[in-house]
Amino acid sequence: MPLCQLCNVAESRYKCPTCLMPYCSLACYKPHKTEHEANPAPAPIEAPATSTAVEPSSTAPSPPGSSIPPPSAATAPTITPSTSTYTSLLLTHPTLLAHLRSTPSLHSLLYQIYLATLEPPPSPQKPTNTPSNSYKISKHQKKTPIWTPPAGIAKGVKRLNKIREKGLAGGGDGGALEEFVGMVVGCIGEGGTGVHEV
Repeated sequence: MPLCQLCNVAESRYKCPTCLMPYCSLACYKPHKTEHEANPAPAPIEAPATSTAVEPSSTAPSPPGSSIPPPSAATAPTITPSTSTYTSLLLTHPTLLAHLRSTPSLHSLLYQIYLATLEPPPSPQKPTNTPSNSYKISKHQKKTPIWTPPAGIAKGVKRLNKIREKGLAGGGDGGALEEFVGMVVGCIGEGGTGVHEV
């Protein structure tokens, strides 16, 4: 093991969470910690957004009966073109961009689908060591499935299908989403086999 970089006497057993400098004890760490408090690290520099970035509108209304807040510039991710030719094509395609601009409710629908794909926050664990309810909790407690990227995609597809069904039944803005999906499929081709113009 390397030596403590603060006292250079004892072997290091810990690392500073801020700068990862190895140290041996709390006595060495306390003065080092005050240095970090006196000289805070500069904030990370964010990469500037490209001109082809697509951001959800902050004015898009939330769908009726939805508990999901409308996307805003602070909460919604900025989508930037990647090395994928399909992603680059979709983010720069003039017909898709025009449809996104002309249909503000579409931003909210796409954001709902995006939220469905994310890993859910961890739920608080209830204590199971109390004698009176340990049998009841362990016997009847629902086990939450482990989140994986394919499971997230499956949840997003379910959300997409629910919005589509609601739109076909005449309620909601599923028609705008259906038209957008058709445009995307037309752009990249059925099954991703080729690139076609809309």
